[in-house]
Amino acid sequence: MLVGEETLDQLAKQYYGREDLWWRIADANPARHPADWRAGDALVIPPLTAALAPTE
Repeated sequence: MLVGEETLDQLAKQYYGREDLWWRIADANPARHPADWRAGDALVIPPLTAALAPTE
């Protein structure tokens, strides 16, 4: 769940240890644009193995 003014790169750093994986969180939550997310919104955080998997 988003708390305050967290950004995708901050969440990626927190969950994956790498800020550059922010787009994996965005891809896992396609219903809304990241700019429209607000504090209290629930987000899917894909498992680290899924975040590191190559894309097609």
